[in-house]
Amino acid sequence: MLRLKSLETIILAPVVTLLILAGIGIYFVISKSVDDFANRSIQENLSSLSRAAYEEADDEIDRCDIKGLDCFSGPQKTIHQSAVFVRFEDLARENEFGIVVCDMAETEVSFQSGVADTSINLKQLCSAQDAIIRGRDGATFYARSIEFNPWDWRVVLLKDSAAFANLKEQVRNFYIGTGAVVLLIAGSLIMYLRRVIAHPINHMVGRLREKKAPEYEGIRELEYLSNSIGDMMGEVFRHRHHLEELVEARTGELEEARSRLTDAIESISEGFSLYDADDRLVQCNSRYRQIMLPPDTEDFMVLGTPFEKIARTAAERGVIDDAEGRVDEWLAERMAKHRDASEPFEVHRRGDRWVLISERRTSDGGTVAVHTDITRVKRAEEALLESKQRTEEASKLVAEKNQMLESLSNQLSKYLSPQVYASIFSGEQSVEIASKRKKLTIFFSDIADFTGTTESLESEDLTNLLNHYLTEMSKIALDHGATIDKYVGDAIIAFFGDPETRGVKEDARACVSMAIAMQRRMRELRSEWLDMGLERPFEVRIGINTGFCTVGNFGSEDRMDYTIIGNEVNLAARLETHADVGGILLAHETHSLVKGAVMAEEGDTLTVKGFAKPVRTYSVVGLYDDLAEQGRIIRKEQDGVRVLVDLKKGNKADAIKAIEDILSQLKG
Repeated sequence: MLRLKSLETIILAPVVTLLILAGIGIYFVISKSVDDFANRSIQENLSSLSRAAYEEADDEIDRCDIKGLDCFSGPQKTIHQSAVFVRFEDLARENEFGIVVCDMAETEVSFQSGVADTSINLKQLCSAQDAIIRGRDGATFYARSIEFNPWDWRVVLLKDSAAFANLKEQVRNFYIGTGAVVLLIAGSLIMYLRRVIAHPINHMVGRLREKKAPEYEGIRELEYLSNSIGDMMGEVFRHRHHLEELVEARTGELEEARSRLTDAIESISEGFSLYDADDRLVQCNSRYRQIMLPPDTEDFMVLGTPFEKIARTAAERGVIDDAEGRVDEWLAERMAKHRDASEPFEVHRRGDRWVLISERRTSDGGTVAVHTDITRVKRAEEALLESKQRTEEASKLVAEKNQMLESLSNQLSKYLSPQVYASIFSGEQSVEIASKRKKLTIFFSDIADFTGTTESLESEDLTNLLNHYLTEMSKIALDHGATIDKYVGDAIIAFFGDPETRGVKEDARACVSMAIAMQRRMRELRSEWLDMGLERPFEVRIGINTGFCTVGNFGSEDRMDYTIIGNEVNLAARLETHADVGGILLAHETHSLVKGAVMAEEGDTLTVKGFAKPVRTYSVVGLYDDLAEQGRIIRKEQDGVRVLVDLKKGNKADAIKAIEDILSQLKG
């Protein structure tokens, strides 16, 4: 192996090598840069010429527009295009390039100049983009194409690459000359450095090897350096004993710092280790030895032991549960994590112990690791997981019970009115024997001559027919917000005003509207039942009364019923029995509440037990709005005016006369 023995050789050898390499590089750079420069010059020249050609054609269009001529068809187009061709030919001659104009609409060459027909296929040239084109005779052309949309032209400019041969030669000669000058200057600089710097430095180094102070006279800077080195050597010899004491003190401080660091590492509860760039153990505490290896092998882990050897020993001695029966495979996985040294990971060790390992790379390529015993944490996690599973099982059981209770409550709700059911389950109403006085509107309905109607029916048919009737009537009742009290055979008892109320007047109107809707539905059902072959379809009587009742839970602690009692309830039942078949009979107070919306005719008075005076009754004709739509009445209302004409009573002449009398009074 060559050994450089002098400073002169050390300085000059790499400089000469660099100059040789620079010369080789300059040659290759010149070869490539000359071609690149020539090609770039050609492209820039063609780009400039293409812009000039485009501007010539565009200026001609502008001149045509100024004159007000049509340059896009007919003779004017031909004239102005010919003028452009003349300028193209001059431009091509002045700048020594070829030009071809392709009419894209006709897919043919309209004009060409400076291009031999035998050298290039002109029609194929019309589809060319910016490229290098080979002619039939082997010549090379640089092509640049532009599109002139007003006349639908593609203008292709061609430049023979031979035209730039001289340019390439000139550039190449310039680069070669420049390189030769640079090499000449570099050589001169080397000789100067060799004489001025290298020789004096070699002289001083030689004196130093002889353990003599350097002596040099000549260049002021090197003379100063020589004197400074001499002074320094004198100082070193004079203070040699002091320096030795200082080194000894610093060494003691380092040993003390190392001892404190060792004590600090030993004091931490986690296992600590440091491996160098060669993956050999540099430092560790006793806790790390206890975690990594069994008690009888802790002495095996000495400084300088490779990490792979320590890990393999732990796996082979059965310390690692995951490595049982697969030592080599586990070791490969562990070494991969050790080299990666990024994310912390857990290891299951013998005796159901868990260790969290955190490894990080140091700046010098080593590895620092912290091993934390997390056995208690893992056991707590397992206990928490087991508790969570028990909780989930309990929640599942509760959900099943809730589902069963929900199903049961849905079944029980069939035995209660929806309003009562909702108030009980929402907590608004307690399930206890209690009652209150409240003004309600009571509804009673009954099937007229039920026994005579059904005596010819089988019990199954009667059951189906009665259930059908009660279902249809219950739907209407619930739609209008009624609280269904009970079914008594074929009779329905319901009321408005508890547990939910919209006000006494609105409750009464809702009850009468419900009764009218029921009678309307009964007429539809009668038609259906007749079609089914029933000889005497059901007909219903309805009685409605409004008054104060006692409402609440009645019965015993074990069995109670939510219902209403009182004289007003009895009156509603009596009204039902006196109502016409298919009719609705109202008490006087109910009529007073609904007369603004319901048309009714006053009937006979009733003497009812519990009431001192006879009870006035009213038969419902219908809702005013429905009767007006049917043409039964004429009804107009506004502030201070109310007109009602019943077309079924009297005649139109009497009605007209009455209205005219009113008009005459208003006008008088």
